[in-house]
Amino acid sequence: VIAGTSLSGGVGRVSNVIAAVLILGVVSTGMNQLGISPYWQPAVTGVIILGAVIADEFARERRSS
Repeated sequence: VIAGTSLSGGVGRVSNVIAAVLILGVVSTGMNQLGISPYWQPAVTGVIILGAVIADEFARERRSS
């Protein structure tokens, strides 16, 4: 989902994987610099991934309509 590949199948690209890793790395570094507790950081990352899954579902519904 984060790298552009749908959970129900699809085609991923290396460039999308690199972009996803960079985004999550920037978010992680930003949370460290903001002083967010290490216990909350996986929760924030999970919310980002959950948001990507939801966005993918909406996009797939819109394409099939």
